Amino acid sequence: MQEVEAKKQNKIDQETIDNNIPTGYKILPDNERLATLNQLQAALKEIHLNVGKGPIRPDSITSKNYRKQLLDKQDEIEKMIETFNKKIV
Repeated sequence: MQEVEAKKQNKIDQETIDNNIPTGYKILPDNERLATLNQLQAALKEIHLNVGKGPIRPDSITSKNYRKQLLDKQDEIEKMIETFNKKIV
């Protein structure tokens, strides 16, 4: 009898969780979420290194465009890291 009640309660809990997830989001398993988070952090480190190196002549248009692309990519990755830090992605 207790097993039946426990199963009913688990089903209710799962439905509650499913109803609270915004459209387009899902719950990722922790190992998958953390693996993705590690990859994003590694990509962010690489971008930081590339921004830090910089071109020999930073005042050229090409150099400015390259730096802007790197900074835009940095912002994008930082937002994704913020998202993957949450349980519901």
